[in-house]
Amino acid sequence: MKQEPCNLTDLSKGTITTCITHAGNPTTIDYLSFTIPENIDLEAFLECSLDLSYQELIKADSGRNGYLERYHSDNVTVLTRGGAQGMGHNITLSGKACIDRQEDLKSLVSDVFACKGRFTRCDLAIDDFDGVLSIGTIQRSIADGLVVSRLGKLREFNDRDKNGNFTGRAAYFGSRKSGTFIRIYDKALQQREARHWVRVELELKKAAANYALSQVLEGDLGKVTKGILRDRLSFRLKGEQKARSRWPVAPWWDVFLGGVERLKLGANRTDDTEAQQKRIEWFVSQSKTFAEVVDLYGPTIIPAMYHHGKTMQAPLPLH
Repeated sequence: MKQEPCNLTDLSKGTITTCITHAGNPTTIDYLSFTIPENIDLEAFLECSLDLSYQELIKADSGRNGYLERYHSDNVTVLTRGGAQGMGHNITLSGKACIDRQEDLKSLVSDVFACKGRFTRCDLAIDDFDGVLSIGTIQRSIADGLVVSRLGKLREFNDRDKNGNFTGRAAYFGSRKSGTFIRIYDKALQQREARHWVRVELELKKAAANYALSQVLEGDLGKVTKGILRDRLSFRLKGEQKARSRWPVAPWWDVFLGGVERLKLGANRTDDTEAQQKRIEWFVSQSKTFAEVVDLYGPTIIPAMYHHGKTMQAPLPLH
């Protein structure tokens, strides 16, 4: 079947909005992985959207993740020739690739959506160079039960050299297997730099990644990232109320978020198209049974079944 090139001519490739939040914390897209449909001309997409020549790709000895062929170049990995129909072409940009293309990533995101592609993962990072965030304070907040989180598991990490000096410090919120995972760590220690540098990273997958990136196209990357943080994670001062969610927010966390409003990771309806289609196909496959039920109990069973499905409370009139 002849491949159709991605129609990029309708996309705006004008001035890219800056990736700096109004509060002054540099915010970047630090990792991207996405899949475009099989009918998209892979070579044309790489040329148009990533300024990457197909001839520059180096073929690996083996495929990966169910794909028969794997290529890489300039910190970009391309997986193609999926072992099953509908796998499309998967493209991953490492952190280095994202840094090198940071000013063009918003345009790339737009291209992926225009091609009816889907993001499997994106990492959003905010850097604090001003001393607002302290890993020590964050870890003490975890130990003292001063964290309100919708991510479940909380974990601390500390690594030291033989002299007892820290070589790594971090805090993790949630599970990497879930749609949203947050890590806060001392980037200066990691890079062995003598300055304050704490990084907050959101690792978003599938529906969460697609929804967040769709919001980035409509607004500011920094506000989107901090809005998700405000919704998913909060550090508190101990209050008198029994519910921690009623305790006052720690001033340093409010300062870091800079007054940005909460952004809920709502369902991205376009991202759920495939799942919805499968549900419709399943429902249609039950048409014979559905018709038999209607014949047996009469047409009034239809609104009753609908109400029961919406509320799971009203009893069905099966007599």
